[in-house]
Amino acid sequence: MREKADTFTIIILAIAVIIFVAIVENNSKSPMERFRERNTSNSGIEISKDYEANDERIDKSSRLLIDPTNTLQYELISYEIIDDIDIAKQTKYPAEFFYEGEIPDPNSLTVYIDYDSMRQDYPEFAEYQDSFGMSGMTDEEYLNFWEQHVSEYSTSKHPKTKYIFLRCKITFLGGARFEKGINDLRVFVMCNNQTTGEVELNCYFDHPQHTGEDDRNEFFIYSFNKAGETIDCVVGFEITEDTIDFSKDYSLYLGFEPLSLDNITQIDLLTDKRFVAMDTLEEVF
Repeated sequence: MREKADTFTIIILAIAVIIFVAIVENNSKSPMERFRERNTSNSGIEISKDYEANDERIDKSSRLLIDPTNTLQYELISYEIIDDIDIAKQTKYPAEFFYEGEIPDPNSLTVYIDYDSMRQDYPEFAEYQDSFGMSGMTDEEYLNFWEQHVSEYSTSKHPKTKYIFLRCKITFLGGARFEKGINDLRVFVMCNNQTTGEVELNCYFDHPQHTGEDDRNEFFIYSFNKAGETIDCVVGFEITEDTIDFSKDYSLYLGFEPLSLDNITQIDLLTDKRFVAMDTLEEVF
């Protein structure tokens, strides 16, 4: 009887050791390795091994990008750029797929306020702004001042605008059906080999699921899909001369803003694997 008890104890200990070793081995793997194994077995998704947990992206030549949250994979295919004077003439991109539900107005006006002159002419206005509302001017006095003087320093004009339409295949990664905003993709601008800014103004999406009046404004670029599903779509960006000096030479890149980097000008678009040069893609659909 004692021999049976000893044998049973040995078996239990052996099982415990096996479980312990498995746990240790699993924990020794990087989060990206565990993520890759889990999603490959559950949904059949094969994530490139070139994408590691150190936030490196797939090589530029592959034209593949994975967003920083590891939930979307973009295969970049081609692009087209249309000037504002031609946007109303084109018929390739229907009005219903623009964010506003209509073709952009090529003569739309933007109000520009000369804050520098306003601050120079009215020191109390500058003091209120610099003190975050803690100066001698009350909030009510500030609003009255603003309504009285802002028109003196305001001008309206149409900023030269270009519309970028990007065809891509977006694959939804993960282990379950989920909703995800596909508008994390950015257009980055480089002038004189230096990053000068980014464009995040999405204006077009030809696979919208939220088209009602209540949710169009907030969720138009969101898509509800299951893991492993791929949509072949076109997304559009609106880029103005406020972001780019069109008179200068510039290059455009596609990618995501790194989660750990606040100063966008520190990104080296020429060498960073998180970005793909737009001119490496096919220029027409």
